[in-house]
Amino acid sequence: VPDLAAGARTRHAAMRGFSGAKMSAGALATVLAAYGQRARWDLPADLVEFYCVVADVTGVPSGAYRYHPEEHQLELVSEGDPRQRLREAALAALTQQGARTGNLWLLPVGDAEAAEERFGARWYRVQQAAAGAALHRACLAAAAIGVASRIQNDVLTHLLDAWFGLEGRRRSLLMAQFGTEHPAGPRPEFRLTW
Repeated sequence: VPDLAAGARTRHAAMRGFSGAKMSAGALATVLAAYGQRARWDLPADLVEFYCVVADVTGVPSGAYRYHPEEHQLELVSEGDPRQRLREAALAALTQQGARTGNLWLLPVGDAEAAEERFGARWYRVQQAAAGAALHRACLAAAAIGVASRIQNDVLTHLLDAWFGLEGRRRSLLMAQFGTEHPAGPRPEFRLTW
């Protein structure tokens, strides 16, 4: 279980992008464990499904996956190098750079129809809160082990949804990129706080 509090002691936001170095399978496992960890709140645990995209991780074939936190296992949903798909979905230059040099992209998926049935008009906010919390946990775990990360909102996620095989009103909600920190290092004017 990753030490999320340790991730708040240092800054590892990828404000200058990633170096493109390989990621270890252990680092991937730590980030995924935090991503799928149950939140401590009064909302149901099944508000989002945990999808991700992997490239250049030791021992893990590149492709799109669904992560099953209970078993701590990845289920391959689409194989192949994801970099071109990620670049096409990215809107900003830094996000496109991360598509070329990152190793892991987390995309929590929500079912809008099911959430609207359960929560009425507030379904969108509830789902976004769960998605944001999952990515925040993953970023804290990444920082604790020296992996850089960046949460993105400037991504055309619908371009990736078909690759994931999502149907109906199931959609990816947000995205976070992970990888080895760029040699220029973090920008010290931005601090990671609680």
